[in-house]
Amino acid sequence: MDFGRYGRELLLELKRSNAAYNDTLVSSCLQDLNLHVCALGDQVAAASRDQHASTDGKPKLSMSVRPSILLQEAAIHRNKRCLLTYHWVRLQRIQKQYWSPRQEENEEPQQLGPAEEDFLQAYQQLHQRYAQNTLPFVDDLRAHAGLPPLNTERVLLRVVTAPTEGPVVLASGVSVEFRVGATHFLPWNDVEEWVRKGHLRVLTGEEHNE
Repeated sequence: MDFGRYGRELLLELKRSNAAYNDTLVSSCLQDLNLHVCALGDQVAAASRDQHASTDGKPKLSMSVRPSILLQEAAIHRNKRCLLTYHWVRLQRIQKQYWSPRQEENEEPQQLGPAEEDFLQAYQQLHQRYAQNTLPFVDDLRAHAGLPPLNTERVLLRVVTAPTEGPVVLASGVSVEFRVGATHFLPWNDVEEWVRKGHLRVLTGEEHNE
């Protein structure tokens, strides 16, 4: 048995940034995981029948079966980590497609599977409902505090100088890494201060097409 083969292939899939969701490979990895779980259960059951008492009177598994049991357990954990990593990265790509829909230069378009398209649509609807129900209440609180209302209108921006080092989580919850020359489509409230300081520049449609 080629332990971890499908999990390894899943991680290699992540390097293909424009690849669609691989249902076949995910199903194969899950099937492999279930086979290891069943094999581990059978080995533990068989070893339990053949176990002998240790010096303290407690049952003890034979040393001959321990390596096989540990191997099956390691294969289970490896497959789980590969599956979780694959889906976490795919989820981050869906989030990026929602919050930064405009592609950067030389960036290949991300292909989403049917289930991911449904998730993206549901995510959009959830965020819209949240904004409709929450922002008026937040604006009332800001008005009582003498602050201007929130402006969630998105603007197209180009990075002139990086305002931060590495990724930063904005007030709206999106994680962004500002690289010089890159463009982003973000809520005005998230970037107003950096625009005023000259780190970011607001673009018009004509400028973006240059």
